[in-house]
Amino acid sequence: QCVQQLTDEAFNNAQPRLALVGIGADGATAMTGALILKEACKVMAEGYLGGEFRHGPLETSGPGMIALLIGEGTDSTLENLAQDLIANGTTVVTIGPKAYAQSQLLPTDEQEEVVRLIAGILYVQHFTVTIARARGLVPGEFLYGNKITVKL
Repeated sequence: QCVQQLTDEAFNNAQPRLALVGIGADGATAMTGALILKEACKVMAEGYLGGEFRHGPLETSGPGMIALLIGEGTDSTLENLAQDLIANGTTVVTIGPKAYAQSQLLPTDEQEEVVRLIAGILYVQHFTVTIARARGLVPGEFLYGNKITVKL
């Protein structure tokens, strides 16, 4: 499925939310991506490294959540997490060269880590735009603050 379809499905739920879980270098994509999503489209999004999601946040999963699992598609921690999330009704999407469990795949390059990392954050930015528009917002428009780089 494309990013727009995933966004549409999330907003069929009264409380749409996103969890980004990355392993290794992809953890930076998860953490930065969650900040971008909150700032640019005012949606509940949290970033986690590896198995952190199992320590509490798992209890918030289920219908209405999109879990973006970011990595190479071979990590057993994220493979098991994907299986559990799919079983409880969470929409699970892998950003990487290979899907975890039977999750939907947003493909990235398999060979070059830097290309995979760039593609991962581009997918997050695509989610940001589609979610902001679904909420009737201008993507990236600030309601209460300014860009941090504006003030010194």
